[in-house]
Amino acid sequence: MINKEIIKLLKKIRNRKYQSVTISPGQAKKIERSKIMILNNFKKIKKNEFRNDFFEKEDKTFSTLKEIFNKKKIFNYDKKFIEKMYHKYNYNLNLKSKYNMKFKAITKKNTNVISYLYLGLLIKPNKRINYLQILNMILKILDHILINLKYVRLSNTQILVTKLMHREIFYIKKVKKKIYVKN
Repeated sequence: MINKEIIKLLKKIRNRKYQSVTISPGQAKKIERSKIMILNNFKKIKKNEFRNDFFEKEDKTFSTLKEIFNKKKIFNYDKKFIEKMYHKYNYNLNLKSKYNMKFKAITKKNTNVISYLYLGLLIKPNKRINYLQILNMILKILDHILINLKYVRLSNTQILVTKLMHREIFYIKKVKKKIYVKN
């Protein structure tokens, strides 16, 4: 579905933690075309019943993020958890499946790919995190999803990918609007 050259490029960028990496306009257009292709394919998906047995029971990060995502009202302790996961992801570019109370990793195993989708959809701008930082994180998460697209098989997770891509588009439009207002 995705060009192997793009996956190789994204892996290289992630290995360098997005620092001192230059991509050509052609490469950026290829990445954008891949995202648009995935978005168009996933838009056609209809929501099916969610299968919980598909995921491991020991992935506490995934289960906590999924639980918060499905809540109608998010409490302060949930917001703190989301913010901690945001900082963990931005620093390490991955999340572990278990953390202790002080958010130190207990296992070396990474969490499920869908956890990143939940995190990207849950994070909201606040006093400590602005929308540019969130856009940056969403772009990184979508790169991670493009690399691991083979794990996004269920229709519900594909719907989450489309929601996250729509959020990316929303924040990009917001950035463009700010730039045009300043000029």
